Amino acid sequence: VLASAVCSRGGKIIFARLFCDMLFGRLETLLNGFPRLLKSGQQHTFIEVDSLRYIYHPLEDYYIILLTNRSSNIISDMKTMSLCSAAVSQILKGKEQKEFSEDDCFQLILSFDEISSRLGTSVINQEALNDVLMMESNEEAVQEAILQVKTANYNF
Repeated sequence: VLASAVCSRGGKIIFARLFCDMLFGRLETLLNGFPRLLKSGQQHTFIEVDSLRYIYHPLEDYYIILLTNRSSNIISDMKTMSLCSAAVSQILKGKEQKEFSEDDCFQLILSFDEISSRLGTSVINQEALNDVLMMESNEEAVQEAILQVKTANYNF
């Protein structure tokens, strides 16, 4: 997987994550041109151009898009898309584009990173992804406790 993104139906990038050495401007150009590549009545959810393959999954008002090499294993790429679309559906839960928060985007970054880092090294499924994303940090809990103590001391 070279990159993953969530784009509006018109090609506007909502969220994008690069996993290779590519300029973000190049990624923007590729994603902005994606809607023009779609043809009505298509039965499949991938498009091959030059040396790239767009694998996409349409959701309500947006697309989830993975950019891969044409030489990559399409079966593995489709499994990755399945995990990414499940993660997006779970995180965004039917929200409209204007309702996406920074926290939603951060959760997407974490889930896409976890999916891409596990490719080819271990079996990952939706339950394993949920477990990783729900893990709590001991350091974070300690910092929150310190912050609560500090704010409690200032409330007279």
